[in-house]
Amino acid sequence: MKFNTTLRAALIAGVAAVALVGCSDTDISSPGAPVTQPPSTPPTTPPTTPPSTISLVPSGGCPTGTTESTYASVPADGFSSVDVCALSGTVINGITYLTSDVSIPAGTTVAIEGPVFVGEEGGNTAILTIEAGARLYGASSQGTANATDDYLVVSRGSQIIVNGTEGAPVRMTSRAALNDEETGSSILEEGTTGQWGGLVLNGFAQINACIDGTATGGTAGCEKSGEGASGLFGGATSDDDSGQLFYTRVQYAGVRLTNEDELNGIAFQGVGSGTDVSFIQVTNNLDDGIEWFGGTVSADHVVITGVGDDSLDWTDGWVGSLQYAIVYPGVAGADGAMSGDPRGIEADNRDGTNDKTPFSDPKLSNFTLINSGDASTQQGMLLRRGTRGVMANGIIADWSVGMDVDSDQTFDNYLDGTLQIKSIFLDNVVNFATDGDNPDNAALGVPAFVAGDTIVEGASQLSGTTFVPGASGIVPGNNVTAVTAFDVSGIGELEATDFLGAVSGASDTWYAGWTVDIAGNTVN
Repeated sequence: MKFNTTLRAALIAGVAAVALVGCSDTDISSPGAPVTQPPSTPPTTPPTTPPSTISLVPSGGCPTGTTESTYASVPADGFSSVDVCALSGTVINGITYLTSDVSIPAGTTVAIEGPVFVGEEGGNTAILTIEAGARLYGASSQGTANATDDYLVVSRGSQIIVNGTEGAPVRMTSRAALNDEETGSSILEEGTTGQWGGLVLNGFAQINACIDGTATGGTAGCEKSGEGASGLFGGATSDDDSGQLFYTRVQYAGVRLTNEDELNGIAFQGVGSGTDVSFIQVTNNLDDGIEWFGGTVSADHVVITGVGDDSLDWTDGWVGSLQYAIVYPGVAGADGAMSGDPRGIEADNRDGTNDKTPFSDPKLSNFTLINSGDASTQQGMLLRRGTRGVMANGIIADWSVGMDVDSDQTFDNYLDGTLQIKSIFLDNVVNFATDGDNPDNAALGVPAFVAGDTIVEGASQLSGTTFVPGASGIVPGNNVTAVTAFDVSGIGELEATDFLGAVSGASDTWYAGWTVDIAGNTVN
């Protein structure tokens, strides 16, 4: 991937526009950032002559707020030319701002060219509505040379309304994927990632990382500038509403500008609890699948597959809930696009000052974290840097290390009950880290669990549906189903269940029909 000057210029322009000066602990950062910056996946065997033009403009013309555009063929990447509707609005310094409401009809394909912001920070707000079966894709107007310049940001005060359905999810994908679907080409591979930027939602909810060193976390004065020039986020409105994501799939996205500056599949940045997030998948993303930077938003029925860094990541004081989550990390494809430390869950309060308030304090239940087998993967779940929360009713399987807890503040949280780890089944090469981070026992890298915590080691006997060929399935075996679930009634937005993991058994197929495996095949 060529990280060209366009996106870097956007980063500089975005920072200049808000007159921000980052320093030390308030600098842009993403804990567990990768140690390398691999290129995006080039086409494997591009055709010498791309097929004829792909025509995707509706017979009735382009929807209001989009403009009919032609993207020339790129023979070196195997891309045909494309006639399509592209999101359009006010362009400032190479960034497109939607300053009025835009609605994408069902089944329509729309291009995202360059950074596109829904609404303006401190200016006009807008609502982007996307109906069932619509397909948005990174325009890659010059091929892979500028593919990751294309990304979508929802500014504070604006909204995105995604009305996908089980039978017709809304897809946000890459030009290569579109080309393969429309022409029968074979540009994508099983491990393809990093073909466009990704999706960012910004909100006015509380965070604990403030640009202004004199500001207090969780107040209106505590704001932060997002990675990849994705705008300001944070505030004091816990129920802030950035819209909804229903049956939404983000594919082949992700950018690593530097080791500390990336775009994830989906970034929830200071997003409030008024935002509804259900049935979402991030697949084949170069960096993290989903990262929460503070905020109060919750999510349920989440699938993360084939990502190059952490599948689920949080920092900056996130206090939402997450229930029913399936995770399979990536496998190194032709581009070798795995970071130096990919994890199933990487959980932070705040790097540098682990006791910053408001603490990260999310509530998780019914998650299944399965290693895909790539040698670079590390812990299934790493809790560190002062995170609080509830981690309950989970399955962690096939990782080199199943669970690791780091940082004195994190152990203090466990001891005072603000971090609870309950009813977890582990089946890994090593189930518990032995790095000596437990301040009370140099032989342990996790708390000294007691019987009442119901932390169980054994053979998980996972079977059934898998999202990665050769990896374990998601259906728990008898050893898991025999474990008593932790009652999460009244905890956050969680609902009580009587099972561990993301699914109760083979008949529990909430993921079927709208998700894909890492090769792009529909999972049924």
